[in-house]
Amino acid sequence: MEQRREKRDTLQKRRDTAESDRKDRVAKAVAAREQAQTFSQQREEKDTQLKALNARLEPLREKLASSKAAFDQAQQAAATATQDRATVQAWVKGLGGAVVKLGGIAAEVHAAAQERSAWDASVLVAARAAAHDAGAH
Repeated sequence: MEQRREKRDTLQKRRDTAESDRKDRVAKAVAAREQAQTFSQQREEKDTQLKALNARLEPLREKLASSKAAFDQAQQAAATATQDRATVQAWVKGLGGAVVKLGGIAAEVHAAAQERSAWDASVLVAARAAAHDAGAH
């Protein structure tokens, strides 16, 4: 009798354990389904948010693309202006030396002009005529 009672108690414990395990599995399955449903809802919400953000982003992309050409052109113009500025600065820096050099040349030209203006053209004409007459005789 004692054995039967022990056997019955053992079977009862096994059945209780099995029932408890089954309830745990059912509860876990329900929780997993609920979590899957929650994740699915979250994914749908995120997809909707993504579509809304893409809809807001697309006009900005188009505006950026259309302004890129103008930006590139302005950037090129700025680079050209920087180069031109450097060229002009170098030219201006050399002006002092050029003025001195050209001043010397101008002084030489002025002196030569004064020397030539002091010449008597009639003497030159007479000398040419004499040289021509001497060569003709």
